[in-house]
Amino acid sequence: MKAKALQQLMIAKSFIAEDYERYVRNIPLKQQLYLSWLDKDYLISLVLIPNLPMDSCTDNALKRIYGASQVVQFTYLAQQVHNQVPPVGEKEDYQYPILIGDYLFAKAYEAMIKNDLSTWLDALGDVICRMNEARNGKLKWSERGFVPLEERLEEINGEYAHLPALAGLIGATLAGLEGEAKEAMAGFGYYSGIMQGLIKEKLNLKPNYLENCESYLAMLPAKLAADLRLLVLEPLLNCFGMPKSNTVSKSL
Repeated sequence: MKAKALQQLMIAKSFIAEDYERYVRNIPLKQQLYLSWLDKDYLISLVLIPNLPMDSCTDNALKRIYGASQVVQFTYLAQQVHNQVPPVGEKEDYQYPILIGDYLFAKAYEAMIKNDLSTWLDALGDVICRMNEARNGKLKWSERGFVPLEERLEEINGEYAHLPALAGLIGATLAGLEGEAKEAMAGFGYYSGIMQGLIKEKLNLKPNYLENCESYLAMLPAKLAADLRLLVLEPLLNCFGMPKSNTVSKSL
């Protein structure tokens, strides 16, 4: 299953790479993004894994799955590019990151419309607003001598948790999951997204969020939960330098 998942990830990323790489090279070198697994594979995995192995999917179903991968990934990359804009600087320091970030946000909406995903237009707009409101709050941290941990966590939740929650919800919906299982995919996305944010912001806090992730995995079909542990949760724990979850299935 891991090999199949990696194959599907490569296909999904190929749809994104051309548009991203064509334009991001115009950003000044000092502001270039250096992308890790967290940046390249994490969000796409939340869309793809509920739909594995995808061998029996119709062409239209595949189009929507890959389209949803583009939506969440372009949105994330747009935000990360915008985050490279400095508070002050030369014209080139902010001109290209703003233009390219705006372009990637537009590509996310284009992918949503082209792939019959407009049901989530309002939800995506809400996520982008939350991300930018949180980022605006974080920009003010440097003006203060001390920022309480609770406030830092609130801003991290706003910037990082809601897009993975939406990715999990869309992936679950496209896979035909209903009720508790859809809620669980969104919940797993939300709390694993906080873990992503803690890693990105270099805050070494994770035990409570790991428990939250496991509680939502327990609500999912066993095979799906095992795949998410192997392909999402374990890589997250590796980024923290933590040992693997002791509930990982040995059958994969």
